[in-house]
Amino acid sequence: MKNNAPTSRIGFWLGATWVILLLLAPGTVRGGETSAFQKVLKEHSDAVVTIKLLLTLKGGFAGPDGQQMESEAAGIVIDPAGVILASSTEIGGLPPALRSLLSRVGEMSMIPSDIKILVGDDPDGLEATIIARDSDLDLVWLRIKNPGDKSFPAMNLTDSASPRAGQKLLGLMHMDKYFDRTIVIEEFRVAGITTKPRRLYVPGSQLGEGFCTPVFTLEGKFVGITVLQLPDIEVAPDNPFAAMSQMADIELLSGGFILPADAISKATARALASEAQAESEEAE
Repeated sequence: MKNNAPTSRIGFWLGATWVILLLLAPGTVRGGETSAFQKVLKEHSDAVVTIKLLLTLKGGFAGPDGQQMESEAAGIVIDPAGVILASSTEIGGLPPALRSLLSRVGEMSMIPSDIKILVGDDPDGLEATIIARDSDLDLVWLRIKNPGDKSFPAMNLTDSASPRAGQKLLGLMHMDKYFDRTIVIEEFRVAGITTKPRRLYVPGSQLGEGFCTPVFTLEGKFVGITVLQLPDIEVAPDNPFAAMSQMADIELLSGGFILPADAISKATARALASEAQAESEEAE
């Protein structure tokens, strides 16, 4: 009888090598990563909220009477008392670069109103007001007006980590209304780290369609949120081709960068201090 032992051993090792390569493939989610997905979902998804608002565009092509549109944006609860962090751009704050470009068609502004925070399965939302804004960092802070005795699930901004280039991270975001705003996770790597105009993490892929996507390490540490960062625009009024070039740059950069957790924490401290000072001055 013919001995097939060597052939069997070769077949075994070829099969084993194939399994190992499959497990090491970049797109494969292994057991440890599955646990990381579950950990981030369990610990942080309740703090991801939807912000519904009415935006009124005035000036420029909107005309003197303005135009109104309903809008939704992502936000995260950062204080159990009802403080929400979001992207300034998505809550009516025009970045300086866009404001400069749009000024070519006249002075324009976006005014947010009728702001409501959808927490959990609440379809109606809770009324909220803007308490501070930082256009340079693309951050805005809102506070729920009448939280009552409610305590909201919140993210701990200080339980954070600073990733290195090439490290895998997880972005936590919700889908749109059509999909019942289902919370999903996207895995990506840090493609690079900028130092100017500030420290920012560059994601290796675009995270969702908007901003304020919270990002975590595989261990569940908070890394930061996605924000819009645009360079200053200097376009001569008689040079339309330069304007088109700037628009192309904006489109390229509109995928967002990740603002680090420490910068967010410092900006939040300033925002809350400003709110407290304003309330103190009103009381006098």
